[in-house]
Amino acid sequence: MLCGLGNAIRRLWFVGALLAGAAPATADPVSDFYAGKTVSIVVPLAPGGSYSLFAQLLQQHLPRHIPGNPTVVVQHMPGAGGVTAANWLYSVAPKDGTALATFNSAASTYAVLNPEKIKFDPLQFTWLGGWNETVTVLVVLENSPAQTLAEAKEKEIIIGSVGSGSLTYMLPALLNTYVGTKFKIVTGYPGANNVYLAMEQGEVHGSTALAESLNASRQEWVQKDRMRFLMQIARKPYSDKMANVPLLNDLATNDESRQAFGFLSAGSMAARALQLPPGVPADRVEALKKALEATYADPQFLQEAVRMKFEIDPIPADEVFRMVKSMASLPAPLKEKLRVLLGD
Repeated sequence: MLCGLGNAIRRLWFVGALLAGAAPATADPVSDFYAGKTVSIVVPLAPGGSYSLFAQLLQQHLPRHIPGNPTVVVQHMPGAGGVTAANWLYSVAPKDGTALATFNSAASTYAVLNPEKIKFDPLQFTWLGGWNETVTVLVVLENSPAQTLAEAKEKEIIIGSVGSGSLTYMLPALLNTYVGTKFKIVTGYPGANNVYLAMEQGEVHGSTALAESLNASRQEWVQKDRMRFLMQIARKPYSDKMANVPLLNDLATNDESRQAFGFLSAGSMAARALQLPPGVPADRVEALKKALEATYADPQFLQEAVRMKFEIDPIPADEVFRMVKSMASLPAPLKEKLRVLLGD
């Protein structure tokens, strides 16, 4: 009897071992999770600008590099210069790796200057890295009363802006304070495309803009040489044509302006990154990082990026985080001065 029981137990153990061996040896929990899922890329501005166009480019090519090949969709969430989208990603978005966002620089700068008015901490996001350094320009059309930064110190220019929390406000406001320009800033435009239209209609003379956005969405301005660049935020000139356009950091005349311009420049350089909310499982974070790296090296993606006039020069996630962390270390007195200066 006991012998029979022992044989039965051994048979059960053998069957169990066979079943265990039959389980797929290559089971991938990340792939299993993403299979059949939808991943959202949230854009903090209205449709039509470079952030929207780049998100749509990712929408086409990113899915095949994410394990499980989920569907990727683009959602626009404009408001408060990017803060609305950042608040949503931090507090409301699912923390499972199905929601990520692109940030413009304003969200990070606003967070440092107005921590009591936001619902997110830039240092707590999971940064996935960026596709390139942002080059921001202050541009006017050929009918502007001033055609150079020097002339803008003598003549009033009307600048269109999304709002006081955005770079479209911060840059001309800082230039007024530290360089002596006479920009009149008009706020309330939903997005870059709306400002460009206002420039064409003569409502405003110019605006802060992303160089790539102008190249991608305003080809007529490029072809007819309608644009005049007053300055640029970049580590080096955006192109040979802009070799003589002043760089923001070169306009600093003392320690305070150097710190203020450096603060704005760091935000601009971190603006091409994607973020996940806090708390996403580590294996999914790693999978998304690798998926983005693979996408940025994908020949099909790169060919389409060239066609859309996007320059791809990836910035690692840890480098982006270093930039964001440097912004948070802004001295308290200057932080308060900039907070008041920038209107919030």
